[in-house]
Amino acid sequence: MTPLGIHLWLVNLDEPEVATAVTLSAAEQARAERFVFERDRRRYLAAHRALRSVLTQEAGMRVDAAFDIGAHGKPRLSVPGACSFNMSHSAHMALIGLADSGDIGVDIEVRHAVGDLHDLARHHFSAQEAQALALIRQEDDALTAFLQCWTRKEACLKALGTGLSLPSHVFTTGIAPVEARVCIPFDAGEALVDVTSVHVGIDILAATAKLISLGAEASR
Repeated sequence: MTPLGIHLWLVNLDEPEVATAVTLSAAEQARAERFVFERDRRRYLAAHRALRSVLTQEAGMRVDAAFDIGAHGKPRLSVPGACSFNMSHSAHMALIGLADSGDIGVDIEVRHAVGDLHDLARHHFSAQEAQALALIRQEDDALTAFLQCWTRKEACLKALGTGLSLPSHVFTTGIAPVEARVCIPFDAGEALVDVTSVHVGIDILAATAKLISLGAEASR
């Protein structure tokens, strides 16, 4: 469990038997068929089977249950008072998060080369984060810091449920792998989100986030 009270499952999507007995919904199966490459289709199926398996075992969800889908595509259980969950995948790995209460977000990035990470940081990070990244001279350390910050921002946006409809440069999570409370401008007020980086494996960067308060309530 992370310091934010989020239980995590790390899944290797290239394992030959990832929850193969789990049946997906018609919508999930239809989306899988739209993938051009077989590897991507197989990994998508494995990720969603693993998610349903976790929710069935840990939350008592019917294995064939339908999800409610939010305005920006975030799924949730339709049962009142149900736990919250989130999933992220990168390359051959997936990260599943589950919490008893509160909206959560998780994000994972398998370490990979990034073109001009400083240019990307200028566009997607806050000025404070971009400046902190620019001070790191060692290339490998800069890549680690970039991916750490990226996962922290993605986890926050997923906890908030906005996806990429909210620009990631308007709030600061920091590039260091520490727990932080983040203020995110949102509608009439601001959202408060707790975020932390988590160690889940070698060459894998990950973060979890939990929504604390939203809108005018957060600004008081």
